[in-house]
Amino acid sequence: MHVSKGTTRFVILVGNKAIKIARLRPLWVVLRILKWSLQGQIRTKLETRGSTVPGGILFCLRRMLWGVIMNRNEMYLWRHVRKPWMMPTLYSFFGIINIQPRGEPITKEELDAEHPFLPMIEAVGTRCGTDVINPENFCRYDGLIKSVDYGSDEMFGVLCPHISTTQIQIRHGQY
Repeated sequence: MHVSKGTTRFVILVGNKAIKIARLRPLWVVLRILKWSLQGQIRTKLETRGSTVPGGILFCLRRMLWGVIMNRNEMYLWRHVRKPWMMPTLYSFFGIINIQPRGEPITKEELDAEHPFLPMIEAVGTRCGTDVINPENFCRYDGLIKSVDYGSDEMFGVLCPHISTTQIQIRHGQY
């Protein structure tokens, strides 16, 4: 068994499964708002992050639930978009826990040589985010390189430009 901690999720590798557990980050929100308050910049910082104070508050709430949002995005994308380069998401418990098959790690050289969606990255540029060039976010599964981390808002926007991630969240987990 191996456990790692990412920015938005904990990942537990057990046998042939990867269990992704969303990190809830209420402390991040509290500390950030406290810091901004002490600096006398709370309104400015909230408006910077969401163009209005309510938008900034929504940004902070989304940041607190980022792991849940990423898990839900991956489940939605696997069920509705299903590209050959996506690692299957076998199960999701309301976005709190996702289970995927476990693949074999790959090197940067392998990713550079066999990147599964390089043409898409070249077409949309940095809109995919920076995770699409990190070999830690890919594995070899059934002989192919697959993305294990495709739930970011950037990737979602590239794959489903006609749907916003907010629309999925409003549907209360009914994919």
